Amino acid sequence: MLLRFIERSPVTSLLGGLGFGPPISRFNELIHAPFQNREHDSRCVERGVLVEELAKPLPPGTIRYNSQIVAIHKAKNDVSPITVELLDGTTISTKVLIGCDGVHSVVAKWLGLPNAKTSGVSAIRGLTEYPEGHKFESGLLQTLGGGVRAGVLPLTASKVYRFLDYETSQDKANGLEGERLKEETLKLLHGFPDKIVELVTRSNVESLIHSHLRLRWVWPLLGCTFYKGTVTVAGDAMHPMTPDGCCSLEDAVVLARCLAEAVSEIKPISPSKNSTTEDGRDNAQEFKRIEEALQKYTKQRRGRALWLQAKGFLTGKIMNSNSLFIRVVVPWLMGAEQLLEHAHFDCGGLPPPSSSPSPNHSSSQHLNYVPC
Repeated sequence: MLLRFIERSPVTSLLGGLGFGPPISRFNELIHAPFQNREHDSRCVERGVLVEELAKPLPPGTIRYNSQIVAIHKAKNDVSPITVELLDGTTISTKVLIGCDGVHSVVAKWLGLPNAKTSGVSAIRGLTEYPEGHKFESGLLQTLGGGVRAGVLPLTASKVYRFLDYETSQDKANGLEGERLKEETLKLLHGFPDKIVELVTRSNVESLIHSHLRLRWVWPLLGCTFYKGTVTVAGDAMHPMTPDGCCSLEDAVVLARCLAEAVSEIKPISPSKNSTTEDGRDNAQEFKRIEEALQKYTKQRRGRALWLQAKGFLTGKIMNSNSLFIRVVVPWLMGAEQLLEHAHFDCGGLPPPSSSPSPNHSSSQHLNYVPC
């Protein structure tokens, strides 16, 4: 439903440099949270808005919306060795498959990754609209009490994102929808400030989403393999974690860089039937380079993802604790700036785009994005 990220991190600065910053900035408010003379600017962006803006530079027809992958098959030819079957019966053949299909990823299952387990934390999230304008200040407001954490973050002058998370052991909202879910949410907020309770009372019940936050640890000793041939995963499909972590944008930058560098190293050869790509490159060499690129990508991301998983998991446990000592003293001892320090991780940049693409190259023929 929503995607939140730290705007002044190296990743989002890079996106801005690629032309994605200004359009996204139009739709949300800038929130400043200075720690140790370093500013962390949080942006809360509706997922639909983000996808729309990121899609604009792509050729028409590149993205196939409202699609769901149901099966993956290894093809017998050397040109497009992977075939993806969609729910509507459509099949797509491709050289590279990157699964970004979420915590219940079909691609991750095909790779042999274990199912994500519940993290022990449940959440109720949604949006509240104020046509006349809300009075919340720009900034992330969090309130703790009774093992429940409530958070508020304005999207625009008339729309506010709110979340509620708590230990799954006290979850009585499982399976509830509509008015019943709203009633249970209000019970969890008993004793919280009126302005937070009001966000739920005036919200549309259709905006309430309940979920168990899931986690799949990426410990190397667990034998998790994040790529097989020219197939890999990214985001929640690779490393589902609690919301206090999150690094999908970093995955995208590192993966794009690894693939771009690998493909640029492939030299054209004399064309022969079924042995070269459309621009004269050797298929066998190309697949080998791509596989090496995916190996490099997953090696780079595993350690980072594991650190964020651990940090997010521990942060959630601290925030949802019933102990005043753990909720207040421990974060104070750690230093508040540590809660956002991970946003300043520099995952590197992207190589410049090719200035002389092959005359036979067509982006729409080589790219198929299937959001799930």
